[in-house]
Amino acid sequence: MPEMAPDSSSQSCPACGLIIDVSQEEALARVACPGCGEKFRVERAFDNFALLETLGVGGMGSVYKARDTRLNRFVALKILRPELSADPSEIRRLEQEARATAAVNDPHVVQVFSSGTDHGQFYLVMELVDQGSLDDRMAEQGRVAEAQALDTGI
Repeated sequence: MPEMAPDSSSQSCPACGLIIDVSQEEALARVACPGCGEKFRVERAFDNFALLETLGVGGMGSVYKARDTRLNRFVALKILRPELSADPSEIRRLEQEARATAAVNDPHVVQVFSSGTDHGQFYLVMELVDQGSLDDRMAEQGRVAEAQALDTGI
């Protein structure tokens, strides 16, 4: 695994040790070392949350499985796209949505733990639920019964 600089804007190539600027690369992207050609994954952390894998990508941003390095637990980290993070009204809207969701205490609603900004991007820290998506279930089972789809959606 390549070493990260404290500010995570550069990493060293695991093969040759060359320090490479990865500040403009997507989190967890595979990049080739310009020195030796070895490919490695771009490590990224948002505050105390180390990104481990991509769970989903949508119009507003991406959701990652992350490890909270302070509490040593896995969480879901929803990161708003940079251009949306630059829009204060989008951040206010997402913060309001997060407050409303955090006020709900129900086993069928994902808990929102906190939010923040790092690398110029707004993020939400949420409960990690490892049950797969409806898309995953459809890929495994083919057609999903209407009652099951409604139950999942509700």
